[in-house]
Amino acid sequence: MKTLYLIGGTMGVGKTATARCLRDLLPHAARAIAGLAPATR
Repeated sequence: MKTLYLIGGTMGVGKTATARCLRDLLPHAARAIAGLAPATR
């Protein structure tokens, strides 16, 4: 099962930092975000 996380907010609230933390913590997220391969489980 795939999970989509929507990160919203105004400028300066940490959207990019949050996305990078999720990318580093979640398996397969880095490859899916980079567009290199679909995330699979």
